[in-house]
Amino acid sequence: DAQAFAHDAFCVRVATSFRQRVPARELERELSTPPALHGHPSVSDMTVSMDHRAVSNVSFCSAIMFVVSAMFYVWGFTTEFSAQFPASPEGLRDRLLNRTAGEERMERYMALDPEILRPLWTARAAALMPYLLAEFSAAVAWAMVIPTVLSTAAVMGGHRSSSTAFSGCFIACAIISLINFTYQAGTVTVTDWISTWPSMQSRNETDPTDHEGTGFGPLQALEINFLISNSRTLWLFCMDELLVSIGLAFAAWLVCTGNNEYFGKCWATYSILVSVFSLCGFFVNIFRMVRWREFGVLAGAITAIIDAFFLPVWIVWLAFILRQASPPGPSYMTSGHMVDPKAGGVEMSAASTEGV
Repeated sequence: DAQAFAHDAFCVRVATSFRQRVPARELERELSTPPALHGHPSVSDMTVSMDHRAVSNVSFCSAIMFVVSAMFYVWGFTTEFSAQFPASPEGLRDRLLNRTAGEERMERYMALDPEILRPLWTARAAALMPYLLAEFSAAVAWAMVIPTVLSTAAVMGGHRSSSTAFSGCFIACAIISLINFTYQAGTVTVTDWISTWPSMQSRNETDPTDHEGTGFGPLQALEINFLISNSRTLWLFCMDELLVSIGLAFAAWLVCTGNNEYFGKCWATYSILVSVFSLCGFFVNIFRMVRWREFGVLAGAITAIIDAFFLPVWIVWLAFILRQASPPGPSYMTSGHMVDPKAGGVEMSAASTEGV
């Protein structure tokens, strides 16, 4: 920061004075005056400008990964849907619009009917790879968001507590996404392997390993265990939506209460819009535990809109802002640069103090 920069320049001057045997009176006079750089304005009159161009490039990659993750989710959903149901247009229209048929199917599922569970596990096996790729892409995208929000917090004013809360929410989202991916990868791969065991595929009523005559067997036990394990992922996803909403609200608060030339009211308004959508997604995901059929479709639609459009646009917009906040130059800066606003934005780095 500015104080550390001034201290370093001052120490260089003192060491150089001893090496050049500067008279004691002259050195005492310099020690009694504020540590200004020779030929340049005082450090107190300058501000620090950091290079965020590398971070902005990472932001573009993060936005792309969010879109790729959404595409993988769509691929997995369509694969699972087409593998579980007939592909005729009449059947599709009946499944989407016939409420009675859907309720009857849900009742059979809650009764753990093997004729419902077997196609379901076949469909899950077909959609395993797209879903894993979607989870992996989302985890990578959230990891790339971390340097973006840290740079944004620094530009907005790193000394404010709201900046810490803003970056902390997104870092927590990245951690949750990584945990969710590793947990999901282990759960779906192992359960998919178990679903191929012979005891899960038996249809012979005389087979002693076939417990379907009693209404409960290995396949039913696997389905219950899968639902219980997957419920943790559902709550992790809900917390992810909530943290995104809180983080975006803090971002808008920093813009509205601060005096930053790079972040305008339009960006703050857009942040509030995405925050509201994320909050709605959080509540809808909670409500679908009560009415899965109705709120499940709505939760999927809201999540798709946020992850495939709203959040990538917000990140790309942020990347352009970070580029504007970076000092001009042909190459990336390796450290903070002191900018003199009174001299038209003249930049100084630590190298400029050499030989002083």
